[in-house]
Amino acid sequence: MESTLNRLLKYQIWAMDRLFNQLEALLTVPPTALKLLQHIVNAESIWMSRVAGEKQVVGVWETLPLHDCRSLHQSSVQKLQTVLNNNQDLEQVISYVNTSGDAFSDPMHDIIVHVLNHSTYHRAQIAKEMRMHNIDPINTDYITYVRKK
Repeated sequence: MESTLNRLLKYQIWAMDRLFNQLEALLTVPPTALKLLQHIVNAESIWMSRVAGEKQVVGVWETLPLHDCRSLHQSSVQKLQTVLNNNQDLEQVISYVNTSGDAFSDPMHDIIVHVLNHSTYHRAQIAKEMRMHNIDPINTDYITYVRKK
C-alpha cells in the first residue's frame, strides 16, 4: 500500500500544477495571490534545502517570476520524491536555523508533513484572493484529487 506521505506528495503535485496552470492563463495575477504562491515555493525550497543539508537559494518572501516559481517548485518536489523513494529514515532529526536565526531540530517526517500542509493553507488564501478579484479559483481540494485519480 502506498504511504500517506507519498499520497500527499502526489496530491501536492496535482494541486500545485492546477494552480500554476490557472495563474499562467490569467492576463493579470492578483498581486497578493502571486506573493502567496512565491512564499509557498520559497518555503518548499528552504525546507528541502534543510533536509538535504544544502544552502538556501531563496528567501522566504523573495519575489520570483511565475515561471521561476514553477521551476523552483518542481525542483523541491524532485528532492522530496528522492527522500521518499530512497526509504530514508523519516525519524531522522534535522537540525537547522530558521529564517529568524533560531535553531531547531525536528524529525524529517514532521518537516515533510509541515511542507505539504503549509502549501494547502496558502492555496486556500490564494483562492480567497482570486475571489476578491472576481476570478473563480481552481478547486484544489484533496477529495477532488482522489475522486479524479
